[in-house]
Amino acid sequence: MVPYLSTTMYALICVALAALAVTLLATGIWSVVEVALSGGEVILAVLEAVGLVIVALAVSDVAKYIYEEEIERERELRSAVEARQSLTKFLVIIAIAASLEGLVQIVHAAKSDRAALTDAALLLLAAVAVVVGLGVYQRLTVPTEAKEERIGGPNDELRRVDVNTGEADSRSSR
Repeated sequence: MVPYLSTTMYALICVALAALAVTLLATGIWSVVEVALSGGEVILAVLEAVGLVIVALAVSDVAKYIYEEEIERERELRSAVEARQSLTKFLVIIAIAASLEGLVQIVHAAKSDRAALTDAALLLLAAVAVVVGLGVYQRLTVPTEAKEERIGGPNDELRRVDVNTGEADSRSSR
C-alpha cells in the first residue's frame, strides 16, 4: 500500500507543478496582450513575460523530472551512475533556467532599472557556479563510476576506466 501512496503523491505533485507552469505561461501571455491593448510599454511587458515563460519552463521540467524519476521508474537509484545522471539532469534544468532569467533581467535592467543590474549579474554568477559545481561533481565521481560499472557475463567482470586517458580495460573482479 505504501508504494502506491508515494506514487500517488508524486503524481499529484507533478499535476500541480504542470498546472502552475500553465498558469505562469498564460499570465505571461495575458500581460503582454493587456499592455499592448492599453498602449503601454510593450517591450518591458515582453521581457517580463519571457521571464515568466522561463520560470514556467523550469517548473514543467521539474515536473517532468519527478515523473520520470519517481513515477515511471518506480525504483530507487541503484548505482552511482544512475545518481549522477539524475542529479546532472536536475542541475542542468536549474542552470538553464537561472541563466535565461539572468539574461532577461540584464536586458530589463538595461532598458528601465539600472539598479537591478547587480541582482541580474549575481543571478548569472549563481548559474555559472551551479555549472562549475556540477563539473567538479562529475569529475570527482568518475573514479567511483569506473569501479562500479559492470559488463556482465559469467565472470562478473569489472570495467575500469583510466580517468586520464578515458581508455577502458576489463579485469576480473574476483
